[in-house]
Amino acid sequence: MRMTAAWVLLAVTTAAAAEDVEGRLAGLLGDSSSPKPTVVAGLKTGMTPAEARKVFPGLPASVKGQAAYEPGRVEMKDPLLEALELKFHGGRLNTVVLVFRRDVDREAFKAASLKLIEKKWSVPVPAAERKQDMITLMPGGRGVQRSFLVDHWELEVELP
Repeated sequence: MRMTAAWVLLAVTTAAAAEDVEGRLAGLLGDSSSPKPTVVAGLKTGMTPAEARKVFPGLPASVKGQAAYEPGRVEMKDPLLEALELKFHGGRLNTVVLVFRRDVDREAFKAASLKLIEKKWSVPVPAAERKQDMITLMPGGRGVQRSFLVDHWELEVELP
């Protein structure tokens, strides 16, 4: 009897964790009214590091936009999102990577992100890729890629 009760408690906890991941991720991504994730709504393609720093003051001062390629990591205080990586090419912002925390439930994130990515960008993930850790979509000619890297999830989005 004790083993059954423990299993039921674990199942309820896991279900709550999965709902929590989906709800939190939905808040970070937002709805389909914008191709940008809500968490980076203030960023625009073509921004300089100085302009991006006004939106995210945590962007290191060492990122000056003088190199051909220059990424900058902004630490986040979010239970799901560990950091943002802003990628500057030729001194201009064009891509943002959402780096998720290592303790996020892998399967819950995989299921929730698939559902929410399709909903946000209105592009179905091909059947052959639905179970893959890496999916790549090109809504409106701009890339969106979800991938599992060693021990965490990332979502890379080319800004409009």
